[in-house]
Amino acid sequence: MNTAVTTTAPIEYSYNDRYINRELSILDFHLRVLEQAVDPLHPLLERMNFLLIFSRNLDEFFEIRVAGMMEQLTLGNESRTPDGLTPKQF
Repeated sequence: MNTAVTTTAPIEYSYNDRYINRELSILDFHLRVLEQAVDPLHPLLERMNFLLIFSRNLDEFFEIRVAGMMEQLTLGNESRTPDGLTPKQF
């Protein structure tokens, strides 16, 4: 019985444009919600609901995401996310 163990070389990880930055993607989503809030084709009450959603989401974004990025900057973290950006580049 011959059992050979094969090892593979580690896969080299490269940054490219196929990765989407999470924080920038969230901001794009917030923009789309805000666009719905100003769309005159929606009834006024629905537009107000979109504004409420936008407001809550943006508050959460600053309380969680921006606070996390600020902490990374304070700690001097220079590691890159899969899209190749450092915390300072956000």
